[in-house]
Amino acid sequence: MPKVYIKTYGCQMNERDTEQVARMFTEGGYTVTSDETEADAILVNTCSVRDQAEQKAIGKMLHLGKMRRNKPHVVYGFMGCMAQSRGNELFATVPHLDVVVGTQKYHKVFSYVDGVAHGSSRAFAAWGKRLRCGRRSGLTKYDS
Repeated sequence: MPKVYIKTYGCQMNERDTEQVARMFTEGGYTVTSDETEADAILVNTCSVRDQAEQKAIGKMLHLGKMRRNKPHVVYGFMGCMAQSRGNELFATVPHLDVVVGTQKYHKVFSYVDGVAHGSSRAFAAWGKRLRCGRRSGLTKYDS
């Protein structure tokens, strides 16, 4: 059974959103783990109101990316209002990033991550009304 690790930085709304996303993964057959080294998917949910939360989240994701050498199958993603506001910039900042999902697309986080995990795409970016998927250099699909 695959495992998902979700780290949350920010407000109570982020905590609530993390709980809802964790429930989606559980319903989809994943186990939620508190140990990032066990995870097959790693998500960081963060707020963009405070720069400190953003910097912690980016630092955490860069640190976690070191595991990719030993566990290349792991899917890495950002979700939350930072993902909403910074979008593609996050792919440039975090080279191993696979998924960026803004607040308006939380209901699809599981399908995006699971799709990448099963090889349907290498990267997803979704915020606002636009969904882009494909290679980081050429994200092409849109969801209205």
